[in-house]
Amino acid sequence: MALLLGITSRVGAIQVPVSLMLVAKDGRPIVDSWPDSSSYHSWNMKLSIYWGEGRPTEKKLPPHEAAFKLDLPDGYEGPITFMTNYSSPEQRFEFVIDAEGKVSPHSFVMVIDGMTFKGIEGPLTTRVLVTWGPGPPAAVHGGDDKPPLAVAFEDKTGEWCGKGDAGGSTASFGDFNDDGFVDVATGSGIWLNEGGRKFRNIGGGGAVIWGDVNNDGHLDRAQVSGPGPIRLGDGKGGFEVGPTPPGPFGAECVAASWGDIDNDGLLDIYYGGGSGHKDTLWRQDPENEEKWVKAAEAGGAYARSVVGCDFDEDNDIDFYVSNYWLVSNWLWVSDGKGGSSNRAGEFGAQGGNGHSVGACWGDMDNDGYLDIFAGNFAHSGQPQSRFLRNTGPAGKFTFRDKGPCGVGYQESYASPTLGDCDNDGDLDLFFTTVYGHNAARLYRNNGNWSFSDVTAEAGLGGLKVSYQAAWADVDNDGDLDLMTKGKLFINKGNENHWLKIRLKGDGKTVNTAAIGARVRIKLGDETLTRQVEGGGVGQGNQNDLTLHFGLGQHKEKVKYEVTWTNGAKQEGETGIDRMIRVEMKTRK
Repeated sequence: MALLLGITSRVGAIQVPVSLMLVAKDGRPIVDSWPDSSSYHSWNMKLSIYWGEGRPTEKKLPPHEAAFKLDLPDGYEGPITFMTNYSSPEQRFEFVIDAEGKVSPHSFVMVIDGMTFKGIEGPLTTRVLVTWGPGPPAAVHGGDDKPPLAVAFEDKTGEWCGKGDAGGSTASFGDFNDDGFVDVATGSGIWLNEGGRKFRNIGGGGAVIWGDVNNDGHLDRAQVSGPGPIRLGDGKGGFEVGPTPPGPFGAECVAASWGDIDNDGLLDIYYGGGSGHKDTLWRQDPENEEKWVKAAEAGGAYARSVVGCDFDEDNDIDFYVSNYWLVSNWLWVSDGKGGSSNRAGEFGAQGGNGHSVGACWGDMDNDGYLDIFAGNFAHSGQPQSRFLRNTGPAGKFTFRDKGPCGVGYQESYASPTLGDCDNDGDLDLFFTTVYGHNAARLYRNNGNWSFSDVTAEAGLGGLKVSYQAAWADVDNDGDLDLMTKGKLFINKGNENHWLKIRLKGDGKTVNTAAIGARVRIKLGDETLTRQVEGGGVGQGNQNDLTLHFGLGQHKEKVKYEVTWTNGAKQEGETGIDRMIRVEMKTRK
Protein backbone atom coordinates (compact mmCIF):
# COMPACT_ATOMS: atom_id res chain seq x y z
CA MET A 1 0.00 0.00 0.00
CA ALA A 2 1.06 3.61 -0.43
CA LEU A 3 0.65 6.54 1.91
CA LEU A 4 0.90 10.07 0.63
CA LEU A 5 1.37 13.19 2.70
CA GLY A 6 2.34 16.48 1.16
CA ILE A 7 3.65 19.62 2.80
CA THR A 8 5.49 22.53 1.31
CA SER A 9 6.78 25.64 2.99
CA ARG A 10 6.91 29.16 1.62
CA VAL A 11 9.17 31.53 3.58
CA GLY A 12 8.96 35.02 2.10
CA ALA A 13 9.80 34.58 -1.57
CA ILE A 14 11.67 31.34 -0.95
CA GLN A 15 9.92 28.09 -1.80
CA VAL A 16 11.43 25.13 0.01
CA PRO A 17 11.08 21.57 -1.32
CA VAL A 18 10.12 18.98 1.26
CA SER A 19 11.21 15.39 1.58
CA LEU A 20 9.00 12.95 3.47
CA MET A 21 9.33 9.49 4.84
CA LEU A 22 6.82 7.42 6.78
CA VAL A 23 8.38 4.86 9.08
CA ALA A 24 7.21 2.29 11.60
CA LYS A 25 8.08 2.57 15.28
CA ASP A 26 11.09 0.33 14.80
CA GLY A 27 12.40 2.63 12.07
CA ARG A 28 11.50 0.43 9.07
CA PRO A 29 10.52 2.59 6.09
CA ILE A 30 6.96 2.09 4.86
CA VAL A 31 7.27 4.30 1.78
CA ASP A 32 10.08 6.17 0.09
CA SER A 33 10.45 9.95 0.12
CA TRP A 34 9.09 12.38 -2.41
CA PRO A 35 8.56 16.17 -2.90
CA ASP A 36 5.19 17.88 -2.96
CA SER A 37 3.69 21.34 -3.42
CA SER A 38 0.86 21.93 -0.96
CA SER A 39 0.79 25.02 1.29
CA TYR A 40 -0.07 26.29 4.75
CA HIS A 41 -3.46 28.00 5.00
CA SER A 42 -5.57 27.12 8.05
CA TRP A 43 -5.32 27.67 11.80
CA ASN A 44 -6.22 24.13 12.81
CA MET A 45 -4.59 21.10 11.32
CA LYS A 46 -7.11 19.42 9.06
CA LEU A 47 -6.69 15.78 8.21
CA SER A 48 -8.47 14.44 5.14
CA ILE A 49 -8.48 10.64 4.96
CA TYR A 50 -9.14 9.07 1.56
CA TRP A 51 -10.12 5.42 1.65
CA GLY A 52 -9.13 4.69 -1.95
CA GLU A 53 -11.48 6.48 -4.34
CA GLY A 54 -14.42 8.68 -3.40
CA ARG A 55 -15.01 11.52 -0.96
CA PRO A 56 -12.70 11.80 2.04
CA THR A 57 -13.51 11.26 5.67
CA GLU A 58 -12.48 14.47 7.43
CA LYS A 59 -11.23 14.88 10.97
CA LYS A 60 -10.49 18.33 12.34
CA LEU A 61 -7.93 18.42 15.13
CA PRO A 62 -7.51 21.07 17.85
CA PRO A 63 -4.71 23.57 17.28
CA HIS A 64 -1.24 22.05 17.58
CA GLU A 65 -2.49 18.53 18.26
CA ALA A 66 -0.42 15.96 16.39
CA ALA A 67 -1.87 12.66 17.61
CA PHE A 68 -4.89 10.82 16.27
CA LYS A 69 -6.29 7.31 15.98
CA LEU A 70 -7.30 5.60 12.73
CA ASP A 71 -9.00 2.27 12.23
CA LEU A 72 -8.71 0.90 8.73
CA PRO A 73 -11.63 -1.11 7.34
CA ASP A 74 -11.17 -4.83 7.75
CA GLY A 75 -9.12 -6.27 4.90
CA TYR A 76 -8.45 -2.85 3.34
CA GLU A 77 -5.19 -2.82 1.37
CA GLY A 78 -5.64 0.12 -0.96
CA PRO A 79 -4.00 3.55 -0.97
CA ILE A 80 -4.52 6.16 1.74
CA THR A 81 -3.87 9.85 1.24
CA PHE A 82 -3.06 12.26 4.09
CA MET A 83 -3.20 16.02 3.57
CA THR A 84 -2.18 18.41 6.37
CA ASN A 85 -2.43 22.19 6.50
CA TYR A 86 -1.08 24.77 8.97
CA SER A 87 -1.63 28.49 9.20
CA SER A 88 2.06 29.37 9.29
CA PRO A 89 5.43 27.65 9.69
CA GLU A 90 5.84 29.00 13.19
CA GLN A 91 3.03 26.82 14.52
CA ARG A 92 4.93 23.62 14.01
CA PHE A 93 8.29 24.26 12.39
CA GLU A 94 11.29 26.41 13.01
CA PHE A 95 13.14 27.86 10.01
CA VAL A 96 16.70 29.10 10.07
CA ILE A 97 17.63 30.99 6.88
CA ASP A 98 21.19 32.05 6.26
CA ALA A 99 22.41 35.04 4.24
CA GLU A 100 22.26 33.02 1.00
CA GLY A 101 18.65 32.03 1.54
CA LYS A 102 19.45 28.42 2.44
CA VAL A 103 17.30 26.67 5.00
CA SER A 104 18.91 24.45 7.59
CA PRO A 105 17.55 20.88 8.03
CA HIS A 106 14.80 20.58 10.59
CA SER A 107 12.37 17.82 11.49
CA PHE A 108 8.90 17.39 12.90
CA VAL A 109 7.18 14.28 14.18
CA MET A 110 3.55 13.28 13.73
CA VAL A 111 2.35 10.32 15.77
CA ILE A 112 -0.36 8.11 14.31
CA ASP A 113 -1.46 5.58 16.90
CA GLY A 114 -3.40 2.41 16.21
CA MET A 115 -2.86 2.11 12.45
CA THR A 116 -2.58 -1.37 10.97
CA PHE A 117 -0.72 -2.21 7.75
CA LYS A 118 -0.57 -5.41 5.74
CA GLY A 119 2.43 -7.44 6.79
CA ILE A 120 2.99 -5.38 9.96
CA GLU A 121 1.34 -6.47 13.20
CA GLY A 122 -0.44 -3.60 14.87
CA PRO A 123 -1.20 -1.44 16.53
CA LEU A 124 1.95 0.46 15.69
CA THR A 125 3.15 4.02 15.95
CA THR A 126 4.18 5.66 12.72
CA ARG A 127 6.22 8.80 12.39
CA VAL A 128 6.37 11.35 9.64
CA LEU A 129 9.74 13.00 9.12
CA VAL A 130 9.96 16.30 7.30
CA THR A 131 13.39 17.52 6.23
CA TRP A 132 13.59 21.11 5.01
CA GLY A 133 15.88 21.27 1.99
CA PRO A 134 16.48 19.11 -1.08
CA GLY A 135 17.27 15.44 -0.96
CA PRO A 136 16.04 12.55 1.16
CA PRO A 137 15.39 12.84 4.87
CA ALA A 138 18.48 13.00 7.01
CA ALA A 139 17.00 10.56 9.51
CA VAL A 140 13.93 8.40 9.77
CA HIS A 141 13.33 9.02 13.46
CA GLY A 142 12.60 12.72 13.59
CA GLY A 143 15.57 14.74 14.71
CA ASP A 144 19.31 14.32 14.54
CA ASP A 145 19.26 10.54 14.36
CA LYS A 146 17.52 10.20 17.72
CA PRO A 147 15.58 6.93 18.13
CA PRO A 148 11.87 6.98 18.87
CA LEU A 149 11.06 8.18 22.39
CA ALA A 150 11.61 5.21 24.68
CA VAL A 151 9.58 6.45 27.63
CA ALA A 152 5.93 6.88 28.53
CA PHE A 153 4.00 8.25 31.51
CA GLU A 154 0.94 6.86 33.26
CA ASP A 155 -1.51 8.81 35.42
CA LYS A 156 -1.27 7.20 38.87
CA THR A 157 -2.91 9.98 40.88
CA GLY A 158 -5.81 7.86 42.08
CA GLU A 159 -3.56 4.98 43.10
CA TRP A 160 -0.97 7.17 44.85
CA CYS A 161 -3.16 9.90 46.33
CA GLY A 162 -6.47 8.14 46.88
CA LYS A 163 -8.22 10.49 44.49
CA GLY A 164 -7.87 11.80 40.98
CA ASP A 165 -6.57 15.28 41.87
CA ALA A 166 -3.63 16.08 44.16
CA GLY A 167 -3.96 19.87 43.92
CA GLY A 168 -2.94 21.59 40.70
CA SER A 169 -1.66 25.08 41.56
CA THR A 170 2.04 24.38 42.25
CA ALA A 171 4.31 21.44 43.11
CA SER A 172 7.45 21.57 45.25
CA PHE A 173 9.40 18.37 45.92
CA GLY A 174 11.54 17.84 49.01
CA ASP A 175 12.27 14.99 51.43
CA PHE A 176 11.46 16.90 54.62
CA ASN A 177 11.44 13.85 56.93
CA ASP A 178 14.70 12.50 55.46
CA ASP A 179 13.45 8.96 54.93
CA GLY A 180 14.86 8.72 51.41
CA PHE A 181 11.51 9.21 49.68
CA VAL A 182 10.71 12.62 48.23
CA ASP A 183 7.56 14.39 49.47
CA VAL A 184 5.63 17.13 47.70
CA ALA A 185 3.73 20.29 48.59
CA THR A 186 0.81 21.22 46.35
CA GLY A 187 -2.10 23.62 46.55
CA SER A 188 -4.13 21.06 48.51
CA GLY A 189 -1.53 20.20 51.16
CA ILE A 190 1.79 18.53 51.89
CA TRP A 191 1.83 14.96 50.64
CA LEU A 192 4.02 12.58 52.65
CA ASN A 193 5.62 9.84 50.53
CA GLU A 194 5.04 6.53 52.31
CA GLY A 195 7.73 4.18 51.10
CA GLY A 196 7.55 4.98 47.41
CA ARG A 197 4.08 3.46 47.14
CA LYS A 198 1.59 6.21 47.94
CA PHE A 199 1.21 9.76 49.28
CA ARG A 200 -0.69 10.81 52.40
CA ASN A 201 -1.95 14.39 52.78
CA ILE A 202 -0.88 15.86 56.14
CA GLY A 203 -2.15 19.40 55.41
CA GLY A 204 -0.31 22.72 55.35
CA GLY A 205 0.42 22.99 51.62
CA GLY A 206 0.30 25.84 49.16
CA ALA A 207 3.09 27.37 47.12
CA VAL A 208 6.30 26.71 49.09
CA ILE A 209 10.02 26.30 48.49
CA TRP A 210 12.23 23.92 50.48
CA GLY A 211 15.61 24.74 52.01
CA ASP A 212 17.51 24.45 55.30
CA VAL A 213 17.41 27.96 56.74
CA ASN A 214 18.98 27.21 60.12
CA ASN A 215 21.45 24.54 58.91
CA ASP A 216 20.22 21.90 61.34
CA GLY A 217 20.08 19.24 58.61
CA HIS A 218 16.29 19.33 58.21
CA LEU A 219 14.35 20.95 55.38
CA ASP A 220 12.37 24.07 56.15
CA ARG A 221 9.77 25.75 53.98
CA ALA A 222 9.02 29.29 52.94
CA GLN A 223 5.52 30.23 51.86
CA VAL A 224 5.70 31.85 48.42
CA SER A 225 2.16 33.01 47.79
CA GLY A 226 1.37 35.99 49.98
CA PRO A 227 3.99 35.23 51.19
CA GLY A 228 3.64 33.64 54.60
CA PRO A 229 6.08 32.84 57.38
CA ILE A 230 9.12 30.61 57.12
CA ARG A 231 8.49 27.35 58.96
CA LEU A 232 11.34 25.31 60.41
CA GLY A 233 11.18 21.52 60.06
CA ASP A 234 12.16 19.07 62.76
CA GLY A 235 12.99 16.21 60.38
CA LYS A 236 10.01 14.19 61.64
CA GLY A 237 7.22 15.92 59.76
CA GLY A 238 6.64 18.77 62.21
CA PHE A 239 7.11 22.50 61.59
CA GLU A 240 7.21 25.69 63.68
CA VAL A 241 7.33 29.34 62.66
CA GLY A 242 10.86 30.74 62.47
CA PRO A 243 12.40 34.16 61.82
CA THR A 244 10.85 35.62 58.68
CA PRO A 245 11.78 38.66 56.54
CA PRO A 246 9.60 41.56 57.75
CA GLY A 247 8.30 42.58 54.30
CA PRO A 248 6.15 44.30 53.15
CA PHE A 249 5.13 41.79 50.54
CA GLY A 250 2.62 41.98 47.75
CA ALA A 251 -0.44 39.79 47.95
CA GLU A 252 0.22 38.74 44.35
CA CYS A 253 3.69 37.39 45.04
CA VAL A 254 3.99 34.10 43.15
CA ALA A 255 7.75 33.66 42.98
CA ALA A 256 10.64 33.09 45.38
CA SER A 257 13.98 31.29 45.43
CA TRP A 258 16.71 30.38 47.93
CA GLY A 259 20.40 31.07 47.42
CA ASP A 260 23.53 32.12 49.31
CA ILE A 261 24.48 35.51 47.87
CA ASP A 262 27.39 36.32 50.19
CA ASN A 263 29.02 32.91 50.61
CA ASP A 264 28.54 32.79 54.38
CA GLY A 265 26.92 29.35 54.41
CA LEU A 266 23.43 30.73 55.12
CA LEU A 267 20.52 30.69 52.68
CA ASP A 268 19.18 34.04 51.55
CA ILE A 269 15.88 34.50 49.73
CA TYR A 270 14.56 36.52 46.79
CA TYR A 271 10.83 37.35 46.76
CA GLY A 272 9.16 38.55 43.58
CA GLY A 273 6.90 41.46 44.38
CA GLY A 274 4.01 40.54 42.14
CA SER A 275 1.81 43.26 40.74
CA GLY A 276 2.40 46.71 42.18
CA HIS A 277 5.06 45.75 44.72
CA LYS A 278 8.84 45.73 44.71
CA ASP A 279 10.96 42.63 44.34
CA THR A 280 13.14 42.20 47.43
CA LEU A 281 16.29 40.23 48.10
CA TRP A 282 16.69 39.38 51.79
CA ARG A 283 19.97 38.32 53.37
CA GLN A 284 20.27 36.30 56.56
CA ASP A 285 22.13 38.22 59.25
CA PRO A 286 22.52 36.45 62.63
CA GLU A 287 23.62 39.76 64.20
CA ASN A 288 20.38 41.51 63.25
CA GLU A 289 17.46 41.44 65.70
CA GLU A 290 15.06 40.25 63.00
CA LYS A 291 17.73 37.90 61.55
CA TRP A 292 17.11 39.33 58.06
CA VAL A 293 18.28 42.47 56.27
CA LYS A 294 17.29 43.90 52.90
CA ALA A 295 20.07 43.36 50.36
CA ALA A 296 18.42 44.83 47.25
CA GLU A 297 15.02 45.79 45.86
CA ALA A 298 13.53 46.89 42.56
CA GLY A 299 10.10 47.86 41.28
CA GLY A 300 8.31 48.59 38.04
CA ALA A 301 7.86 44.97 36.95
CA TYR A 302 5.72 41.94 37.69
CA ALA A 303 7.92 38.99 38.65
CA ARG A 304 6.31 35.67 37.70
CA SER A 305 9.31 33.44 38.36
CA VAL A 306 12.63 33.61 40.25
CA VAL A 307 15.36 30.98 39.81
CA GLY A 308 18.82 31.05 41.37
CA CYS A 309 22.12 29.84 39.91
CA ASP A 310 25.82 30.61 40.16
CA PHE A 311 26.00 30.91 36.38
CA ASP A 312 29.35 32.78 36.39
CA GLU A 313 30.96 30.36 38.87
CA ASP A 314 32.21 33.03 41.29
CA ASN A 315 30.83 31.21 44.35
CA ASP A 316 27.69 33.22 45.00
CA ILE A 317 24.13 32.74 43.81
CA ASP A 318 22.65 34.98 41.15
CA PHE A 319 18.92 35.22 40.35
CA TYR A 320 17.06 35.21 37.05
CA VAL A 321 13.67 36.93 37.21
CA SER A 322 10.91 36.39 34.64
CA ASN A 323 8.98 39.63 34.27
CA TYR A 324 5.48 40.08 32.89
CA TRP A 325 4.00 43.18 31.26
CA LEU A 326 6.51 43.23 28.36
CA VAL A 327 9.33 44.15 30.72
CA SER A 328 12.79 42.71 30.08
CA ASN A 329 13.81 39.89 32.39
CA TRP A 330 16.31 40.64 35.14
CA LEU A 331 19.58 38.93 35.97
CA TRP A 332 20.60 39.88 39.49
CA VAL A 333 24.34 39.29 39.75
CA SER A 334 25.71 39.05 43.30
CA ASP A 335 28.99 40.67 44.29
CA GLY A 336 29.79 38.06 46.96
CA LYS A 337 29.52 40.63 49.73
CA GLY A 338 25.75 40.79 50.12
CA GLY A 339 25.08 43.24 47.29
CA SER A 340 23.38 42.50 43.98
CA SER A 341 22.47 44.41 40.81
CA ASN A 342 20.51 43.75 37.63
CA ARG A 343 22.98 43.16 34.74
CA ALA A 344 20.75 41.33 32.28
CA GLY A 345 21.56 43.73 29.45
CA GLU A 346 25.30 43.40 29.98
CA PHE A 347 25.09 39.59 29.91
CA GLY A 348 22.50 39.32 27.11
CA ALA A 349 19.89 37.68 29.31
CA GLN A 350 16.77 39.83 28.75
CA GLY A 351 14.87 36.84 27.35
CA GLY A 352 13.21 38.54 24.42
CA ASN A 353 11.53 41.39 26.29
CA GLY A 354 8.20 39.72 26.27
CA HIS A 355 5.71 38.54 28.88
CA SER A 356 7.94 35.96 30.54
CA VAL A 357 6.04 33.81 33.02
CA GLY A 358 8.63 31.20 33.93
CA ALA A 359 12.26 30.23 33.46
CA CYS A 360 14.65 27.46 34.39
CA TRP A 361 18.40 26.86 34.49
CA GLY A 362 20.03 23.79 32.97
CA ASP A 363 22.94 22.68 30.83
CA MET A 364 21.05 22.05 27.59
CA ASP A 365 24.10 21.24 25.43
CA ASN A 366 26.23 19.29 27.94
CA ASP A 367 29.18 21.66 27.72
CA GLY A 368 29.41 22.02 31.50
CA TYR A 369 27.79 25.47 31.83
CA LEU A 370 24.25 26.29 32.91
CA ASP A 371 21.99 27.86 30.30
CA ILE A 372 18.59 29.55 30.62
CA PHE A 373 15.22 28.75 29.12
CA ALA A 374 12.89 31.78 29.22
CA GLY A 375 9.23 30.87 28.78
CA ASN A 376 7.29 33.71 27.18
CA PHE A 377 3.54 34.25 27.13
CA ALA A 378 3.50 35.28 23.48
CA HIS A 379 0.42 37.10 22.33
CA SER A 380 0.27 37.85 18.62
CA GLY A 381 3.45 39.62 17.51
CA GLN A 382 5.23 39.26 20.86
CA PRO A 383 8.53 37.43 21.41
CA GLN A 384 8.37 33.66 21.65
CA SER A 385 10.04 31.51 24.30
CA ARG A 386 13.77 31.08 23.81
CA PHE A 387 16.92 29.36 24.93
CA LEU A 388 19.89 31.44 26.14
CA ARG A 389 23.21 29.62 25.87
CA ASN A 390 25.85 30.26 28.51
CA THR A 391 29.14 30.89 26.66
CA GLY A 392 31.23 29.85 29.66
CA PRO A 393 34.50 31.44 30.78
CA ALA A 394 35.77 31.83 27.21
CA GLY A 395 32.81 34.11 26.48
CA LYS A 396 32.85 35.73 29.93
CA PHE A 397 29.68 33.84 30.87
CA THR A 398 27.50 35.95 28.62
CA PHE A 399 24.40 34.52 26.97
CA ARG A 400 23.73 33.88 23.30
CA ASP A 401 20.08 33.86 22.18
CA LYS A 402 19.43 30.55 20.43
CA GLY A 403 15.73 31.23 19.74
CA PRO A 404 12.95 28.62 20.15
CA CYS A 405 15.10 25.65 19.01
CA GLY A 406 12.03 23.70 17.92
CA VAL A 407 9.67 24.75 20.73
CA GLY A 408 6.59 25.45 18.61
CA TYR A 409 4.57 28.62 18.91
CA GLN A 410 1.78 28.64 21.46
CA GLU A 411 0.23 31.75 22.89
CA SER A 412 -0.15 30.79 26.52
CA TYR A 413 2.90 28.84 27.59
CA ALA A 414 3.38 29.06 31.37
CA SER A 415 5.68 27.09 33.71
CA PRO A 416 8.70 25.38 32.13
CA THR A 417 10.82 22.76 33.89
CA LEU A 418 13.82 20.68 32.80
CA GLY A 419 14.55 17.03 33.51
CA ASP A 420 16.08 14.06 31.71
CA CYS A 421 12.86 12.06 31.44
CA ASP A 422 14.25 9.35 29.12
CA ASN A 423 17.62 8.93 30.89
CA ASP A 424 19.59 9.54 27.70
CA GLY A 425 21.90 12.13 29.27
CA ASP A 426 20.36 15.42 28.18
CA LEU A 427 17.69 17.64 29.68
CA ASP A 428 14.18 17.57 28.25
CA LEU A 429 11.60 20.35 28.63
CA PHE A 430 8.05 20.18 29.97
CA PHE A 431 5.98 23.31 29.48
CA THR A 432 2.46 24.05 30.82
CA THR A 433 -0.26 26.31 29.43
CA VAL A 434 -2.94 28.59 30.92
CA TYR A 435 -5.30 29.06 27.95
CA GLY A 436 -7.88 26.39 27.32
CA HIS A 437 -7.30 26.29 23.57
CA ASN A 438 -3.64 25.39 24.16
CA ALA A 439 -2.12 22.34 25.83
CA ALA A 440 0.96 21.41 27.87
CA ARG A 441 3.93 20.12 25.89
CA LEU A 442 6.85 17.76 26.44
CA TYR A 443 9.87 18.53 24.26
CA ARG A 444 12.65 16.00 23.94
CA ASN A 445 16.21 17.29 23.70
CA ASN A 446 17.68 15.99 20.41
CA GLY A 447 21.09 17.55 21.03
CA ASN A 448 22.63 20.38 19.00
CA TRP A 449 20.01 22.81 20.31
CA SER A 450 17.11 20.97 18.70
CA PHE A 451 13.94 19.97 20.56
CA SER A 452 11.04 17.79 19.33
CA ASP A 453 7.43 17.69 20.55
CA VAL A 454 6.85 14.18 21.98
CA THR A 455 3.79 15.00 24.09
CA ALA A 456 1.39 12.48 22.60
CA GLU A 457 4.06 9.83 22.30
CA ALA A 458 4.77 10.13 26.03
CA GLY A 459 1.12 9.84 27.06
CA LEU A 460 0.81 13.48 28.14
CA GLY A 461 -1.57 14.76 25.47
CA GLY A 462 -4.61 16.88 26.28
CA LEU A 463 -3.31 18.51 29.49
CA LYS A 464 -4.82 21.96 29.74
CA VAL A 465 -4.65 24.93 32.13
CA SER A 466 -2.02 24.71 34.89
CA TYR A 467 1.06 26.44 36.31
CA GLN A 468 2.10 23.24 38.08
CA ALA A 469 5.17 21.41 36.74
CA ALA A 470 7.96 19.67 38.65
CA TRP A 471 10.15 16.57 38.32
CA ALA A 472 11.13 14.00 40.96
CA ASP A 473 11.73 10.27 41.22
CA VAL A 474 8.90 9.52 43.65
CA ASP A 475 9.21 5.72 43.52
CA ASN A 476 13.03 5.57 43.55
CA ASP A 477 13.27 3.50 40.40
CA GLY A 478 15.79 5.78 38.72
CA ASP A 479 13.60 7.73 36.31
CA LEU A 480 11.88 11.08 36.73
CA ASP A 481 8.16 11.29 37.42
CA LEU A 482 6.08 14.38 36.73
CA MET A 483 3.56 16.37 38.76
CA THR A 484 1.32 18.66 36.70
CA LYS A 485 -2.32 19.81 36.67
CA GLY A 486 -2.99 18.01 39.93
CA LYS A 487 -1.86 14.73 38.40
CA LEU A 488 1.01 12.43 39.29
CA PHE A 489 2.42 10.84 36.15
CA ILE A 490 4.65 7.87 36.86
CA ASN A 491 7.45 7.26 34.38
CA LYS A 492 7.35 3.69 33.04
CA GLY A 493 11.10 3.85 32.42
CA ASN A 494 13.36 2.21 29.87
CA GLU A 495 16.66 0.32 29.71
CA ASN A 496 18.88 3.41 30.02
CA HIS A 497 21.11 3.71 33.08
CA TRP A 498 21.06 6.44 35.69
CA LEU A 499 22.60 7.93 38.81
CA LYS A 500 21.15 10.05 41.63
CA ILE A 501 23.27 12.14 43.99
CA ARG A 502 22.06 13.79 47.20
CA LEU A 503 24.44 16.46 48.52
CA LYS A 504 24.87 17.75 52.06
CA GLY A 505 26.88 20.85 52.92
CA ASP A 506 28.85 21.25 56.13
CA GLY A 507 26.39 23.79 57.58
CA LYS A 508 29.20 26.26 58.17
CA THR A 509 30.60 27.43 54.86
CA VAL A 510 27.96 25.68 52.71
CA ASN A 511 24.26 25.37 53.54
CA THR A 512 23.35 21.80 54.49
CA ALA A 513 20.77 21.50 51.67
CA ALA A 514 23.65 22.33 49.28
CA ILE A 515 21.40 24.66 47.28
CA GLY A 516 23.49 26.12 44.48
CA ALA A 517 26.08 23.33 44.45
CA ARG A 518 26.89 21.66 41.12
CA VAL A 519 27.89 18.15 40.10
CA ARG A 520 29.65 17.33 36.83
CA ILE A 521 30.01 13.89 35.26
CA LYS A 522 32.25 13.34 32.25
CA LEU A 523 30.84 10.90 29.68
CA GLY A 524 32.89 10.75 26.50
CA ASP A 525 32.95 14.18 24.89
CA GLU A 526 30.08 15.46 27.00
CA THR A 527 29.98 16.89 30.51
CA LEU A 528 26.70 16.34 32.30
CA THR A 529 26.06 19.13 34.80
CA ARG A 530 23.29 19.46 37.37
CA GLN A 531 22.72 22.00 40.15
CA VAL A 532 20.75 21.80 43.38
CA GLU A 533 17.84 24.17 42.78
CA GLY A 534 16.47 26.51 45.40
CA GLY A 535 12.92 26.66 44.08
CA GLY A 536 11.10 29.01 41.78
CA VAL A 537 11.13 26.74 38.71
CA GLY A 538 8.39 27.92 36.40
CA GLN A 539 5.89 29.75 38.58
CA GLY A 540 6.14 28.60 42.19
CA ASN A 541 7.42 25.05 41.63
CA GLN A 542 10.52 23.17 42.77
CA ASN A 543 12.20 20.05 41.42
CA ASP A 544 13.64 17.51 43.83
CA LEU A 545 16.87 18.56 45.57
CA THR A 546 18.36 15.17 44.70
CA LEU A 547 20.35 15.46 41.47
CA HIS A 548 19.38 13.07 38.67
CA PHE A 549 21.60 11.97 35.78
CA GLY A 550 20.51 9.84 32.85
CA LEU A 551 23.49 7.85 31.60
CA GLY A 552 22.07 6.27 28.44
CA GLN A 553 23.79 2.96 27.70
CA HIS A 554 26.89 3.76 29.77
CA LYS A 555 27.57 0.66 31.89
CA GLU A 556 30.83 1.43 33.66
CA LYS A 557 31.53 3.28 36.88
CA VAL A 558 31.43 7.07 36.64
CA LYS A 559 33.60 9.75 38.16
CA TYR A 560 31.89 12.82 39.52
CA GLU A 561 33.06 16.23 40.68
CA VAL A 562 31.15 18.33 43.19
CA THR A 563 31.61 22.10 43.22
CA TRP A 564 30.29 23.40 46.53
CA THR A 565 28.94 26.94 46.83
CA ASN A 566 32.15 28.15 48.47
CA GLY A 567 34.17 26.99 45.45
CA ALA A 568 35.61 23.87 47.09
CA LYS A 569 35.74 20.81 44.84
CA GLN A 570 35.29 17.18 45.81
CA GLU A 571 35.74 14.15 43.55
CA GLY A 572 34.49 10.62 43.77
CA GLU A 573 33.64 7.47 41.84
CA THR A 574 30.55 5.31 41.98
CA GLY A 575 28.65 2.58 40.23
CA ILE A 576 25.54 3.23 38.17
CA ASP A 577 21.80 2.67 38.75
CA ARG A 578 21.88 3.81 42.37
CA MET A 579 21.43 6.81 44.64
CA ILE A 580 24.39 7.99 46.68
CA ARG A 581 24.77 10.63 49.39
CA VAL A 582 27.80 12.87 49.30
CA GLU A 583 28.67 14.92 52.38
CA MET A 584 31.02 17.84 52.16
CA LYS A 585 34.52 17.17 53.43
CA THR A 586 35.67 20.14 55.45
CA ARG A 587 39.36 20.94 55.18
CA LYS A 588 41.20 20.81 58.47
